[in-house]
Amino acid sequence: MVWFGHVFRGEIQSFDISTAAKEKPTMVGRLIGTICALFAYGVVMMIYTPQAALVTSKVAGRQFETSSDAAYLQATYVSSFFSTVTVLLSVVLLVVLILIWAKPIAKAAGWVKDNAGQLVIAIAAGGALLFGTLAPSYAFFEKVD
Repeated sequence: MVWFGHVFRGEIQSFDISTAAKEKPTMVGRLIGTICALFAYGVVMMIYTPQAALVTSKVAGRQFETSSDAAYLQATYVSSFFSTVTVLLSVVLLVVLILIWAKPIAKAAGWVKDNAGQLVIAIAAGGALLFGTLAPSYAFFEKVD
């Protein structure tokens, strides 16, 4: 255990690093984590995408040089592979974001469960106001005889 002491208003206060690391992350920490995850995803995609485009375009171009089914299949499989890698990278980002925001999402889901009746009334009233007050618009109506 590492202890740091500092003077604050004439008192010596201690701070335990091991317990500070165990504290619940705040909303600011989650926002910073989200920004870092999105930035890392952007960097990975920035590095990955140009190479994928070059390889895919070379393989796709080769299918027209020879009139064989093998060249077409190779182009199809290479293109599918790079699409799959892109999806997997996006799924990894989604999992990271879910892990960052799991507790607030669970808390919000609990709130929705506890206040379901009020939420249904509010949605119904909003829908009635939105769709019940629509009037036909004839702004650009032209009748040609």
